[in-house]
Amino acid sequence: MLRRSLADRRAVLNSRRLTLRANTERPVTIDVGSNQLVGWRTEDILAGVQRVLDGPRRIGQLPDNWDGRSAKRIAQIMQMARADYRESS
Repeated sequence: MLRRSLADRRAVLNSRRLTLRANTERPVTIDVGSNQLVGWRTEDILAGVQRVLDGPRRIGQLPDNWDGRSAKRIAQIMQMARADYRESS
């Protein structure tokens, strides 16, 4: 849980990130450029680190709907569903 929590916050804070695995639970972070998969090979890790050091301070963008307002959107959807249910009853 802590690993996922940190990964999500890195994308939200728009900080550079390397994932030392072959995959990620958040592929959208790769799609928007806020994460790079580098795998486990030493050469690939070092190349990824060098890209981060040589690149811009902030890269990528925030994935859609990663704005900290999920609970509000969910509550609105639930209210609309409740209203629809009441109307159909």
